[in-house]
Amino acid sequence: MQQIDNKKLCYYCLSCGKLENEDFNGVMRCKSFMAGVEKWQEKWREALKKS
Repeated sequence: MQQIDNKKLCYYCLSCGKLENEDFNGVMRCKSFMAGVEKWQEKWREALKKS
C-alpha cells in the first residue's frame, strides 16, 4: 500500500476500506468520511495552503 498524501481527505479518515487497494490515491471529497484525527480541518487546510 502506498502512502496517502496529506492533501487528500483519506489521510485524516478512519478508512472505508479503499486504502487496501494498491492503486487508490485518495480523494478530496467523500460522503463516507469519518474523522480520525483531532482538528483535522485545520491540518488539512494548512497542507492545502502549502501546495
